[in-house]
Amino acid sequence: MTTIAFPTLSRAAPSSMQWRLESNTRTFVSPLDGSVYTTEMPGAKWAFTLDLPSLQEADAALLQAFLLKLRGQTNNFTMHNWARPIPRGTALGSPVVNNSSGSPLTSQTGASLITNGWTAGATMKAGDYFGVNSELKMSVADSTADGGGNMVLTFEPPLRNSPSHGAAITTTRPTAIFMLTEPRSEWSNSPGGFSSFSLQGIEQFL
Repeated sequence: MTTIAFPTLSRAAPSSMQWRLESNTRTFVSPLDGSVYTTEMPGAKWAFTLDLPSLQEADAALLQAFLLKLRGQTNNFTMHNWARPIPRGTALGSPVVNNSSGSPLTSQTGASLITNGWTAGATMKAGDYFGVNSELKMSVADSTADGGGNMVLTFEPPLRNSPSHGAAITTTRPTAIFMLTEPRSEWSNSPGGFSSFSLQGIEQFL
């Protein structure tokens, strides 16, 4: 299995894109009084549907070649969310994971992360995406770096694995790893040499 980067197209963004988080929950309804009980389990996944209509020949050729290299669902690919490729906050600096709050180094799990390396006063806003440990997260609260460049990020979905001390935080076009939801590669052609594509993908855990 190979992980391939989504190609860089001259078109800035898809014409439309649905982006969602599929939580791993189970719901039970009591047969006695109708009470509903919900259980959350690890494994929430990002998923998307995107439409790229009327691509010119150069972009169409790149995307066709990309789809064939995926070999259906054999290979994975990395892709960012075009709707918010850069954060609304300033996100200045070279942020990294900071596990040095204990001795020896502590592991961090859950839905918050201690980081440093930010420019003092740098911000991440609720709704901003970032990447860490090959995982894509969305900040769910505003955060501001202190004078020492430290910032605690609060996000969803929770970490699947504890990132190592010093692991980089990516704030510009952070990606998740996806696979196609269907084992086929297809597109439609129209007069004038245009090609149109509709893709669906779901996050994969490596």
